[in-house]
Amino acid sequence: MLRLVHVVFGAVWVGMMAFTVIFLTPAVRDVGPEGGKVMTALQRRGVMLFLLGITVMRSAMTLAAASSDQTEIQRLRARGAAVGKAVALLLLLAAAAMAVARYV
Repeated sequence: MLRLVHVVFGAVWVGMMAFTVIFLTPAVRDVGPEGGKVMTALQRRGVMLFLLGITVMRSAMTLAAASSDQTEIQRLRARGAAVGKAVALLLLLAAAAMAVARYV
């Protein structure tokens, strides 16, 4: 059950961060000085507090998982390392594609 909650909070956290970086921040920047009103309205609705809560909960769940089963933790670390290498490779590929696309 703890793993399911961890995955759900992780997905929400990643989704909100992606939405903020890809859509919200550029839109607020395009609006100009009026963008401050949007950010103020989001803060009044508790979005920043929600993100902080998710961050704290994920950390607490990670600590709880770390203290329970060391074999599972080692397996997850190995999987995380493999995923990290794959992500790094994809980021390098994306950077190379952007560099090539600039001159095409």
